[in-house]
Amino acid sequence: MSNWRKNSHCDPNSLVLTNIPQISQELFTLLLNPISEREVKDALFSMYPYKAPGPDGFQPVFFRNYWNIVAKDVWTSVSYYKLNHEWYHFFFHPGFKVE
Repeated sequence: MSNWRKNSHCDPNSLVLTNIPQISQELFTLLLNPISEREVKDALFSMYPYKAPGPDGFQPVFFRNYWNIVAKDVWTSVSYYKLNHEWYHFFFHPGFKVE
């Protein structure tokens, strides 16, 4: 396997990508829209309150109880993550297709 990789001259940009699932232009546009504070709140409040804590160590019940205090910071963090994380830039990859 390692010899194949070392000797491979395959250009990934020349691959024909025919059977890749596609999304509509409408959904593509929707995914690129900014996230609203309401969307973040709705998602957080739809979670089971005592679900396993995330990387920050807090369960959803904490955010529910202190939403009036943490709302702006949580929304800002989620918005920043969407704009700056690698998955977001996947949509601009030349191999990504929209119907």
